[in-house]
Amino acid sequence: MTARDRLVIVAVLVAAGLAGFWFLGLAPKRKESASLQTQIQAANTRLTVAQQKASQGETAKKRYDEDYADIARLGKAVPKSDALPSLLYQLQGASHNARIDFRSNASGEPHFLEANPLAGLHPHHSDLPILAAQNGVPYVELIGVILDAGLARYGLARPGTERTRRRA
Repeated sequence: MTARDRLVIVAVLVAAGLAGFWFLGLAPKRKESASLQTQIQAANTRLTVAQQKASQGETAKKRYDEDYADIARLGKAVPKSDALPSLLYQLQGASHNARIDFRSNASGEPHFLEANPLAGLHPHHSDLPILAAQNGVPYVELIGVILDAGLARYGLARPGTERTRRRA
């Protein structure tokens, strides 16, 4: 065996040793690194969601006094009469898709103006479809949500629909 043959054998053994280290030593570490990266991304997503919820909670906490005052003023707008239970029953029945209007007088006291039990559904100029579209709910899906809500009140559902549909 010549010196050149020994040099070639040593070079092949070193290359084989490096290849073995690469595939047997580093490959599991790369897989572990990829798994950890996925876990980090999931944790970051959960952190972002938690921070958003905390921010919403802080905003709601800051607005509590204003919101409570609004509810108190709206409560004063409800008439004090024997017709109140009937009015509340009618408003509850209409509230699933109705628009209830209150207006304030010059001193800022709200008064019940009207209950519009059927919201406009024209896809281009009615408020409900426009607001739904601005919030990412297409017109056809909005109609489906309204239909599903009505059916759900009677314990029914459209065939083939899942209960995961978002609420409008």
